[in-house]
Amino acid sequence: MVPIFKLPPLSLPQAIGVSMTIGYLSHQITPSQKQTEEEQKKDLFKCFMLPVLVLCTGWIVHLFT
Repeated sequence: MVPIFKLPPLSLPQAIGVSMTIGYLSHQITPSQKQTEEEQKKDLFKCFMLPVLVLCTGWIVHLFT
């Protein structure tokens, strides 16, 4: 792809960042119709923790650039 589009090759931190961004934006949760209160709490926890985890991982990768 690099010769075709005449772009510089991606470094490893850039490739990790692109991968994390695409993975975060395309992540889908398919809840079942009947959820217990415990499952709802677990899903809510995931909704708040996933962005924090992605942000922290990106910050750690950023330190290596």
